[in-house]
Amino acid sequence: MTAILFLLFSTVIFASVCSPHEIYVRKQWIESYNKTDGTNVSAHSWKAHCRELTRFNYYQDSTTQTFKKIKTNIKKWKPEEKNVVDEYLAKLPKWLKNYRLGEELRGDVGGNAHNPAAGIPLTRTLIIFDKFFEAPDKLAVLIHEVGHLSILDLTNEEMAGFAKSSGWIIDRKKNIKTPPKVLIIPDSSESVSEDYANHIELYYSNATLLKKLNSASFSFIERIIKKRESK
Repeated sequence: MTAILFLLFSTVIFASVCSPHEIYVRKQWIESYNKTDGTNVSAHSWKAHCRELTRFNYYQDSTTQTFKKIKTNIKKWKPEEKNVVDEYLAKLPKWLKNYRLGEELRGDVGGNAHNPAAGIPLTRTLIIFDKFFEAPDKLAVLIHEVGHLSILDLTNEEMAGFAKSSGWIIDRKKNIKTPPKVLIIPDSSESVSEDYANHIELYYSNATLLKKLNSASFSFIERIIKKRESK
């Protein structure tokens, strides 16, 4: 499943301090401009920061966002589609329900005709594709995608600890990430973030299998989940 994420273990790892109720706003350069009263504002840098979501779980039929790695056409929601999504969002584990969604969008496909959904952590966006409504495991799909969003809440130590427990070899100097030799799901090799979301999904769908495949990462994920559940 698709997710657009910040590069783990890079300079933008700052995003990991954002709370479940915030989105990450990247560093920006603001050109000089004049206010409506004529006051000139000099060009300046706008620091990266977390901004609280004042409106959330918000269905939209369009968006101003640009998706670099997701080729989809955003379309209008049908009332019955919203009802289905709401039904399964209500079934999420309690700690995952804490992650507010900035936008809920309806796409046709996600660049892959079999892709049911996508999560964009930095903007807390959930995109639901056509295939979602045919999926027999809709709850697992949403656990996976909201699991992607929850990665912004991890500390640097938790990120590094998860990667190590799962078997990733990270060379920060060369920016090389070597996937684990044993993958819990084949596409876990795509990135540490995809592997993390797969762990969250499998923990709830088949914890016994996850523990059998990798007892170390199972224990690590369980500690993270229990920590979030206790908040």
